Amino acid sequence: MKILLIDDDRGDRAQLARQLGKSTLAAELTHATSVAAAITSMEAERPDCVLLDYQIPGIEELEGLDSLRALDKFLPIVLVTGYGDELLAARAINAGADDYIPKHELTPQTIEHAVNNAIEKASLRRSLAEHQHELESFAYMLSHDLRAPLNHIQTFSDMITEALEEKHYDDLADYAGFMSKAAANVNRLVRLLTDFLSHDTQQITLEALDLNLLVSDVKDIILLENPNAALTVETLPTVTSNDQLLRQLFQNVLGNAVKYNRGETPTISVSCISTGQQHEICVQDNGIGMSADELKDIFKPFVRLHGDGEFPGSGLGLAICAKNAARLGGNIRAESEAGVGSRFYINLPVA
Repeated sequence: MKILLIDDDRGDRAQLARQLGKSTLAAELTHATSVAAAITSMEAERPDCVLLDYQIPGIEELEGLDSLRALDKFLPIVLVTGYGDELLAARAINAGADDYIPKHELTPQTIEHAVNNAIEKASLRRSLAEHQHELESFAYMLSHDLRAPLNHIQTFSDMITEALEEKHYDDLADYAGFMSKAAANVNRLVRLLTDFLSHDTQQITLEALDLNLLVSDVKDIILLENPNAALTVETLPTVTSNDQLLRQLFQNVLGNAVKYNRGETPTISVSCISTGQQHEICVQDNGIGMSADELKDIFKPFVRLHGDGEFPGSGLGLAICAKNAARLGGNIRAESEAGVGSRFYINLPVA
């Protein structure tokens, strides 16, 4: 854990360092004597938590807190002051501090409690902001992606009614078919949304899974649907994971590798490099690839780089992959070059 202490008083810095050293926090402490110096330091490397002295020469009361919060609204910040004023504490919290310690109460326990509390609060704020963004995207998706198939259902329903009234029966089967297809699209979108929104609360069980067998199952399904694809899989490890989440992750990644490909023979390879800490599975393809600008947003929900005309989709597949990987204690990232192909790296813990 990296902690940045912002305090211009050498004695106070030494006292806090002593107390922090006696705590159970495995912390690497760095110092800054001004907010400006701290911001310069943070631009190079972001700390896990900041301990900010209330009285920094040259700035007004909580101005330093405002400056830090403007740089990073999710940064865990603990305000440290020589005053024990509860009103000041309330003002500090309202201004954006995550916790507050009077200097006369500095002990290993109070520092440890404040730092852990600040980190937890900052994590909750980040999670709430992410959920808020997801809800906004969800609302946009409801008004955009669901509107088209629902309009189709309404249109063909009206056409069926009109045909029945005029006793024109020849086109009824076609109209009903279009309605059925539109309803299926709505059902697919609702199912994907349910999967995406339920992942945070879904209880999971972990078990030993042979990735060779799991990926082989996924491969068989993909080749059945895409017989022209060439999919090679090197020897993969056994992991402690969840079958449903991991299977869904590989289905999406391997399925996308075939889907986003304009060549006659989509070629995909799956390999793995294992270290003492993690297994890194690489899925490489020769597909259409992505530019650097496109690549940075692909794991966000409802992000679609292409219209339905060539590559249909909901914009949730890779977002679900990211959620699944995180719930399994790992992560997923990608490298790509437009027109050349992509590499997706799925990192899973060894244990």
